[in-house]
Amino acid sequence: LVLHHFGPKIGSYFDFLETYITFLLIAAVLGLFAEISGPPNARGESGLWKFVQPGFGVCMSMWGTFFCIFWRRRCAWLSHIWGNGWIEDGEDLGGVGNLSGASQSRVRPEFALQW
Repeated sequence: LVLHHFGPKIGSYFDFLETYITFLLIAAVLGLFAEISGPPNARGESGLWKFVQPGFGVCMSMWGTFFCIFWRRRCAWLSHIWGNGWIEDGEDLGGVGNLSGASQSRVRPEFALQW
């Protein structure tokens, strides 16, 4: 509905918010588990915390990377579905996805090869 009234840039913005909030819920659950496992200054020096704290840091790094990759693919998919060719300012998918010797059929942007 937003796409039809305000165009692809505003529609993409609201889709980004929806996707980001969904991913933040995953991070919130991980953070809640890390907090429940015991704060670092608790009496008794919980042994579990020594593994949870670095594990949480690694998980958050992977979460951020996965979100960026997922959003890039989602944005390309939305551009393909909406049929407008707009992805994000400054990004160009032209010329990617065709291997030498492969058929010249159009490759959907989310499956394009990018190295």
